[in-house]
Amino acid sequence: MKKVYGFKILYGTIIILVTKFNPVFLIFLTRSELLLPGIAISFYVALDYLAYHIFHFILAFIGFSLFNVWLICLLLSMLALYPKRLEYRLNDKIES
Repeated sequence: MKKVYGFKILYGTIIILVTKFNPVFLIFLTRSELLLPGIAISFYVALDYLAYHIFHFILAFIGFSLFNVWLICLLLSMLALYPKRLEYRLNDKIES
C-alpha cells in the first residue's frame, strides 16, 4: 500500500466526521478558500498600479471584498466550534 491511500483514508474520515458532527464549521471553512483569488486580484491591482500607474477600482474592490469575506468566514468557523464544545461540557455535567 502506498502512503497516498493513508492520506485518502485520513482526509475522507475527517470530512465524514465533520459533516456528521459539525457541518457549520465545514461550510465556513470551505468558504475561507476565497482568500486565494482575493490575494491574486489584489496583487494584480497593486502590480499594475506600481508598474503602469493604472488603478483598477472595481478589481480593487473585488479583491478587498473577497479578503473580507475570507476573514469573516474564518472567524465564524472558529465561533462554530464553541457551541459544540459547550454541548460536550453540558452533557458531561448532566451525566455526572
